[in-house]
Amino acid sequence: AGIRAAITIPPIEDVIREFRPDRIGFTVFTFAFSAFDAMLLRVRACSDAPVLVGGPHITMFPDDLMNDPRIDVLVAGEAEERVKELFLAATRGGKPRLVTCAPPAASSIPGQRVELAFGHEHLTHYQIQVSRGCPYNCSFCAIRKIAGRRVRVGVEHHDLAPHAGADLIQGVLLAHRLPGSLSDGPVQLPQGAECG
Repeated sequence: AGIRAAITIPPIEDVIREFRPDRIGFTVFTFAFSAFDAMLLRVRACSDAPVLVGGPHITMFPDDLMNDPRIDVLVAGEAEERVKELFLAATRGGKPRLVTCAPPAASSIPGQRVELAFGHEHLTHYQIQVSRGCPYNCSFCAIRKIAGRRVRVGVEHHDLAPHAGADLIQGVLLAHRLPGSLSDGPVQLPQGAECG
């Protein structure tokens, strides 16, 4: 018994024509690589702005795009501390430049800003990240290569730790009047977790 609303996302070409960005950035996950490639083709058809591409896929497989002339900067690693500098310095043309960023300290990990997403008021699914890194060694997972072995909890969540994730999720449920509860107790961080 709730209101469901449809959201219409305008074509990327319309967004670029209206917004006229000086730089364009992408975060690429491996599962969405083909969707990214199709979107990049559309972006390049209507914009000559420098393109920066980062995210887990680039961190793991930078060679996939090292010779792609549509891209100007490839960013491997966690770029919060350098993203402004990289965007301001990006220029168009030539082979993509690869920049590798070191993992930031826990105190530099920004909090979640779901309200910045286009259509956020219609979101029913969230990806919430309150920490980086993982102390475990699962054979199927690449998170240690992407974010390191040491668990780092963002400073905005320091006063909430060790139950920061549970509090954030409960807040999203309440803010959007979604069914659900996290009454099973606080989330426990692994031993050795670092809090900002």
